[in-house]
Amino acid sequence: VERGLRYFGAQVWGGFVRRTASHVIALDRAAEAQSHQEGFRSDVVTVLPSGVDTATYRPGLSSEVLYRHRVAGEVLLHIGRIEPGRGIDVLIDAFARTVGRRGDWSLVFAGVGSHRAALRAQADRLGVGARVHWTPVPATEELPGLLGASTALLVPAMDDDVASLKIRRAMACGIPVLVSDVDRLSGMVEHEESGLVVQAGDREAWTQAISRLSSDPNRRARWGRAARLRATEFFSWPHIVDRVEATLLQSVRLR
Repeated sequence: VERGLRYFGAQVWGGFVRRTASHVIALDRAAEAQSHQEGFRSDVVTVLPSGVDTATYRPGLSSEVLYRHRVAGEVLLHIGRIEPGRGIDVLIDAFARTVGRRGDWSLVFAGVGSHRAALRAQADRLGVGARVHWTPVPATEELPGLLGASTALLVPAMDDDVASLKIRRAMACGIPVLVSDVDRLSGMVEHEESGLVVQAGDREAWTQAISRLSSDPNRRARWGRAARLRATEFFSWPHIVDRVEATLLQSVRLR
């Protein structure tokens, strides 16, 4: 029944919507591409992400999560499901090739999933098991501190099946972000300005990215400041609300 309703909607109602819509808001580049594939004209599509609370997510926070798990020093953070096909094995390999054997750097995975045991074994095999930490999904009230106390957020996604809200939150906390060059993520970060956009699945590229991030504290600080500025200017809720309102008013005028 559901498949039948979806087919009917796509063929009948969907065609009507595509012909009559004065504007479409896509939440990211992947959604923009999907809207074009589904027949919406490119001139009516605007990319407008959801916002972030820049008062809750801000620089200078401390983390009870890191304290409980005895994580100190510089922290490379990954948040999300621990599943195959998410590029986490590439991240562990790149970490082992760079700062993984140093006592002042840690790689923290905040999340759960079926691939956790295999990835633990990979870290142990590469000799960095003691520097790789595994925590549960942080509670909502713990997330700002976890991001704010980290050195950088790393998102090595292999495809567009990944949420981008954590990127905006990390940027609001004033930390650099390293993301894969998939459509959903690459437009969030200004390459070499607020972080790095890295080729998805490329071990050498991720190794170079972590080396570049870790080699210069001044560069990290500069990227962090730019990330915070980008979050407040483009992703804060007041800015997003203003843009939504302007889009709605434009749509009304067009009608």
